[in-house]
Amino acid sequence: MINDQARHFPARPLDRDASWDEYDMPGGVDTGNLLYRFYDGDRLPLYIGKTTVTTARLEQHRRHAEWYGLVEYVALSLYPSHALLLRAERAAIRHEQPRFNKVDRRGRDRVKLNLHGPAEAAAVVLLDQADPEFLAELVRLLGLPDRALLAAAPPAADWDAIDWAEAERGRVLWARDLADDWCAWLDQFGHRQPTLDEGRAFHGRLIAEARRGSLEPRQFRLLARVMAQHGRYDIDVAFPSFVALYRPR
Repeated sequence: MINDQARHFPARPLDRDASWDEYDMPGGVDTGNLLYRFYDGDRLPLYIGKTTVTTARLEQHRRHAEWYGLVEYVALSLYPSHALLLRAERAAIRHEQPRFNKVDRRGRDRVKLNLHGPAEAAAVVLLDQADPEFLAELVRLLGLPDRALLAAAPPAADWDAIDWAEAERGRVLWARDLADDWCAWLDQFGHRQPTLDEGRAFHGRLIAEARRGSLEPRQFRLLARVMAQHGRYDIDVAFPSFVALYRPR
């Protein structure tokens, strides 16, 4: 904690007319990371500031600050580092709300957080620089289930249409290849009808192709249509056994 690393000196009455060069700094403090707090006669905070050149800064207030004529007391704190001094000044102003400090009640619009570092470090930055209302709402939101804040993820991509199209394309290409073979086979005989043995041989090949491709009846209908269109053969006439086996009843 900040207070555990700082030296805090008791509040003292202040002679407003005396130069700070003549002020008896507590503990021999003449320079360093000093936090000073000025109070009025009712011990209400007037102004809180910081300095590393103690007497010069305080003397500047004495000569030029419009509020200095109201000062009755001063409290000093010495910090071991400038970073701690900055944090202490912001915390003191936020907590005590001195009359003459210009405070942005909204807090800073942006703070730099390391979202992949230690969570404690990010918490320190937020506690130090964010206003209490923001922190209270943030704590409330962080306590909600993730689904209450995060946008719902879209459903898994639907590949059915693509899979069907690719499969259909594969079936068409396979059917066209087989139709080419069908046409080439029939061309061997010119315009005559193949014999029964010749037909059975080619029919056996069709069955083997079908088993390897696990084709369904509707796919054989596609094959028949492509063969008829591509090869200009009427499958019903050219190969009745094919139709008998694979045309749905």
